[in-house]
Amino acid sequence: MKHAKPLTDAFDWERARQAQEHVVSSDGTVNWRAAFAADPGVTECPGCKESVWAEADVMRCDCGSLCGREIVEMLRRAREESK
Repeated sequence: MKHAKPLTDAFDWERARQAQEHVVSSDGTVNWRAAFAADPGVTECPGCKESVWAEADVMRCDCGSLCGREIVEMLRRAREESK
């Protein structure tokens, strides 16, 4: 797992840390809203195929490739259109 350089608005790690403190309620149940806010998720770099934190919609991996949610979606649409 690695970090890529965010090129659009980045995930707020401080806000995530605060949300993480509220993931488990005092009665032991999971607060799913806090859990999802505390985790940026993961995406795959299309260049090196390594997992990177999904910290922004567009990022640059240290391999030089663009990655992130918008890039993954763009590549998916391009594959569908080429069929």
